Amino acid sequence: MSKKLNERWNSSFIRWSFGAVLVFALFGFGTEDSLYAQPRVLEISVIDSNDKPLADADVEIREWTGELKPTDFRGTTNADGKIVFEDFEMQSYLYLFVRHPEFAPAVMAFSTTENDTLKATVRLARPGTNFLQILSPDGNPVVGAEVTRMEYSSNLTQTKSFANQSLFQAMMQNDGSAYHSDQQGRLQLPPLPMDAVLTVTVTHPDWAVGKIENVKLGEIHNTSLKMAEGTVVEAYFSGSPEAVNKLKGQSIDIVTSDREKNRLMHSFQVKESKTQFTLVPGRYDSLNIRAKDVVITPSLPSSSKLAEFWNIPELDRVKKNFVVRELYPVTGKVVTHDGRPVSNAEIMIGFENLYLDENGNEQIVKEHPSSNDFAETNQDGVFQAKLPKGKTSISIFWTSGYYSIPEELEFEFNGEPNLPNYVVKQKPTLKGQLVDENDQPVPKAVIRFLNNDIDSPCSFTDTKGLFSIDVNALGYDYQKEERSFLLDVAAFDLSSNLCCIQQVDVSDESAVSNCRLRLTSQPATWLMDEIKRRKKERFERVLASSNYLREEIAKAQKKQVSETAKEDLAPEISPGTWLNTEARSLKEFRGKYVLLDFWFIGCGPCERGIPNLKLVHEVFHNQNFSVIGVHIAGGSPEIVKQFADAKGMSYPLVIDAIDEPILKAYRPLGVEGYPTYILIDPAGKIVKDSGFHGSMLECLREKMLLSKETKSSN
Repeated sequence: MSKKLNERWNSSFIRWSFGAVLVFALFGFGTEDSLYAQPRVLEISVIDSNDKPLADADVEIREWTGELKPTDFRGTTNADGKIVFEDFEMQSYLYLFVRHPEFAPAVMAFSTTENDTLKATVRLARPGTNFLQILSPDGNPVVGAEVTRMEYSSNLTQTKSFANQSLFQAMMQNDGSAYHSDQQGRLQLPPLPMDAVLTVTVTHPDWAVGKIENVKLGEIHNTSLKMAEGTVVEAYFSGSPEAVNKLKGQSIDIVTSDREKNRLMHSFQVKESKTQFTLVPGRYDSLNIRAKDVVITPSLPSSSKLAEFWNIPELDRVKKNFVVRELYPVTGKVVTHDGRPVSNAEIMIGFENLYLDENGNEQIVKEHPSSNDFAETNQDGVFQAKLPKGKTSISIFWTSGYYSIPEELEFEFNGEPNLPNYVVKQKPTLKGQLVDENDQPVPKAVIRFLNNDIDSPCSFTDTKGLFSIDVNALGYDYQKEERSFLLDVAAFDLSSNLCCIQQVDVSDESAVSNCRLRLTSQPATWLMDEIKRRKKERFERVLASSNYLREEIAKAQKKQVSETAKEDLAPEISPGTWLNTEARSLKEFRGKYVLLDFWFIGCGPCERGIPNLKLVHEVFHNQNFSVIGVHIAGGSPEIVKQFADAKGMSYPLVIDAIDEPILKAYRPLGVEGYPTYILIDPAGKIVKDSGFHGSMLECLREKMLLSKETKSSN
């Protein structure tokens, strides 16, 4: 993966992370890997907080495409509180709006799965309406403040909900225009359940983002949110008259994030070719401004090399110039070397990342020479996009099953509607045989690539020791700054000391089609020690060019050491809703190794890790071991159960309670993203520095082998 492509992957991840906040919610089905177009049946049941059916509730489906769009799926519940949408072919991220004149509205996000019938129960509660008082730092009312994000939990509805700016406006049932705080600084909130506990983030052009947390709706009129001082950024837009005119009057989306995770995600109105917003002073590692029909640069993705361009000084006001370019519709096609179309492939389209220097001349951001957009091919391999004129590149996501050499198709775009064909290769498949020290085939052994820092899929040898496994990703040579086809392959038996690690050149067709791996008997700790050594070497090469990344990793490691040192015994997992087990607390698993998996439906990396979790549970559950999947708060038990059954997740699951007691207890221990794995030993103590991310199978194999050795020696 090239340096530019690697940075684009990071940008894509940031895009997904922001989207996941919106999509995972309470009714969250599936991920990008489980979107289907065939007809489905969607059954919605609406009940009140006493579980009685609610007739005449208005149910509406809206589509999320960067903004909320209405669909044809809308109706009211019958006398039994039910409504059925048949021929439900929607396959994008969707939102379910449920309203009733006597109750607070409910908003839930979902996407379709392979199930023929999708079912969900929506619980509504009596509303409590109120407003939030917005004040300046000196206590004066703030006029024109808007909600950027709102989240609330309710025991009456047994839900935890999230709403960004667009969803907030939809819940207010206005004409779609932004809702602002009035002359008294009062910012009206939508009808919410009477027992709601809120966290509200508020934005205003003159002040830095403000936030008020965990306030009860009934007490919110007795409190206020004070905005914070910051540096006002005056953003000026220049370019061709046609491009600038298209921008005037638009509400443009601005997304920024600095090193301390101070984020701004909001829409701002463009007036007279400029707008303004306020940021906390510091160096920002991401900046993206989106508008309709034009592209705005510079755009800075979050990555290991930060651009010095986007520094915010401690001043009252600063000026930043942006370049606006017109977008032209284009059509392209992705094909293999023999001309076959590549369907359902996600590609990235890069274009020059321009900015204006102090003399008003256009320059390219050196650290991030390309901004980017995304497109997906149809069944004929065709994609459609919009591009500005200038140097352009096309690259394909590795997860599409294809790659190209060079990594990008580069050309000069002059506005022509048809792009040149992008020719790609199919990912290689490693095939071969696994033998022991006596050249005898080894059946039921694991084969896995080690070049990835997530738990990549594995393959098993058959009765003749034969295996076949797709190459899940290529490596990267940081000295040559190009793809590396030399990959580490691990092979090991889960229940014995037989293992090996061998490097394979996956660009060599003979090596790929006839790979021979030999297992040897090694100490129980050898495999993990070798993986950690190689990982350390790889990280040192990665960090060599990035002071920022070194600082961030050192800071994270110091934080992890200091925080985990505070806690030996794993916090109790209670209260919560348990599934697939009679247990109701973590204490009931004493005497076993327990692997906690913090996850949620709709998290792509979480779901990609499920096969390995199922594997370790199946292999080790008779050896004093258990997996416990900890689903975040707000997950409906019926939805989680339906999802778990469909995925074959037979191990114990627990859904965090609405007030998040489990997450609050484990967040100081490192649960900041998903999935997060924490291993607990038979005495109930957390196993520190277990290296689970990226090496789950190998780590658990080591613990089980050492446990066997201890028992046999006693």
